[in-house]
Amino acid sequence: MRAVAGVPTIFEVNALPSWELGYARPGMAESPTFAAKLGDLERLCLSRANGILCVSGVTRRALANEGFDASKMQVIPNSAPDECFSPASCIELPEGDWIGYVGGLQPWQGVESLIDAFALLAPGHPQARLLIAHSGSRDARALERRIADRGLASRVLLHDPLPISELAATIARMRCTVAPLADTPRNTHQGCCPVKIVESMAVGTPVVATDLEVCRELITHGDDGWLVKRGDIRALALGLERLLTDDELRGQLADDAKSTARERFGRANTHVELRRVFRSVAASRNGAETWRAS
Repeated sequence: MRAVAGVPTIFEVNALPSWELGYARPGMAESPTFAAKLGDLERLCLSRANGILCVSGVTRRALANEGFDASKMQVIPNSAPDECFSPASCIELPEGDWIGYVGGLQPWQGVESLIDAFALLAPGHPQARLLIAHSGSRDARALERRIADRGLASRVLLHDPLPISELAATIARMRCTVAPLADTPRNTHQGCCPVKIVESMAVGTPVVATDLEVCRELITHGDDGWLVKRGDIRALALGLERLLTDDELRGQLADDAKSTARERFGRANTHVELRRVFRSVAASRNGAETWRAS
């Protein structure tokens, strides 16, 4: 890392390249020489930075466990775009009680578990429908086969990526959305801040999520969202059924989710937090002192 002398630096960590490599480029991850060089570069940046931004407490802990100075770290979660707080036009959807999933189709996202849970739910709820608005980052053919094998082809809609204005309005049309994150090191060790949760809460659509620490940082079970036991397909199906059938609970969760999002996940809030961090780092003497999270 090269920096202008006397100018403090901030290193932002959503995930380190060395953490992601095994998922994104497994062949490259098998090269010990490349992994060593990448690790050296990351350690140089993190050790010399005057401040480190993380999106979750799990990420912060993972960095601290690798020996980096936790006092330099500040957690600022992902924010929701302004469009999520005022959704406009929705895509055209058939009538039905819609459940939504928004995001990637990678294995750690847990979409396969969602399909299996919906298959348990579907026979008793003929009006239930599932929308999967995927990011287009992965081939959907394996998922299409899974849907067909479970007899859900007429009940599940796979949709290409949507612009944020349409996405927000479509989320608003859902009874609930789902963040079925898998219990994998990518979610439980390196951490993340699922944008799908933040955006749905901002719209005012309650989220059913896996009970992982990264989800508990965003959702309080029974207050502004619903958490289900990790790795339990039946528990996920029961959680979805609860939000489909309990109008009072769904309305309470929706109202509280939107309130939480206004307080924590609005862009204005994030900008305030970022300005505080930047000013604190800039005020450090000669850019050499670290700032401490308040």
